[in-house]
Amino acid sequence: MNQEREIGARFKHIHDKFTQHMNQKLRCLNVTYSQMELLLYLAEHQNRKITQKDIGEFMRVKHSTVIGILRRLETKGFLYCVVDEENKRCRNVILTQKGLDLKSEMEVHLREEEMRIRKALSEEESQRLCELLGKVLESLE
Repeated sequence: MNQEREIGARFKHIHDKFTQHMNQKLRCLNVTYSQMELLLYLAEHQNRKITQKDIGEFMRVKHSTVIGILRRLETKGFLYCVVDEENKRCRNVILTQKGLDLKSEMEVHLREEEMRIRKALSEEESQRLCELLGKVLESLE
């Protein structure tokens, strides 16, 4: 592989594999990895209004992508959207009890996959990897 592209290609490959493994694990819950990320975000921020714009910023995706994910989750009964009373141009996203009920199971699957990755590394390597990944992310911001 061309060394100038090796790091980016490995990140892409790791992301694809991680997503693939998570999607397989989450199939029993009828959600995808992207949907899980959104549901966990909503569960962790239940005490405040979450708009579609907030979700786009959190997930770093376009508005049209957010709309697609929300529609699929709304169809499954995991959340619903309402027009904000204070700002009619905004739609707030609200997690249903059915969506909240998935939180602990999704977290278990996420921890299992995280442990699978960490199992290949020593504690020191794991800590160093997190530091290095933080530096890479910082350089790309």
